[in-house]
Amino acid sequence: TRPETMLGDTAIAVNPKDKRYKELIGKTALLPLVGRSIPIIGDDMVDAINKYECHFNCNIGWGRYDEINYRCFETIGCGTLLLTSAANEYSELGFVDGKNCLIYNSIDEIYEKVDFINNNDCSHIAKAGLELSKAHTYDKRVASLIELYRSM
Repeated sequence: TRPETMLGDTAIAVNPKDKRYKELIGKTALLPLVGRSIPIIGDDMVDAINKYECHFNCNIGWGRYDEINYRCFETIGCGTLLLTSAANEYSELGFVDGKNCLIYNSIDEIYEKVDFINNNDCSHIAKAGLELSKAHTYDKRVASLIELYRSM
């Protein structure tokens, strides 16, 4: 877990195939700052994301610099609704708030977006995110790099 997501954390997911964490599955951990115990669960991340209705993401360095977390692509690739912090790179990559993901710019907007999710069917946004993910395959990225190289 990361400091900026701790207040919303409900569990710590570890890969059940990783020997380092196997003994921790089923135990609890004390969440710093609030002193709340949360369970440690064994779940492969992609399997876990496939179970989510919505994945809450806070990009690395939110508010200080733009760096998109790769988990955003895993999330939309699983057909799961993405709720993520703003980053300038999103528009260049085809992410559009309210169309194929939900993007927040402040703590207040997180509350607004969560309220929106709770009171609306957002499956069309998740489906549009899945379609966007198809534009970001390795084959397509390599083809664009080759095209860029040839244009030099």
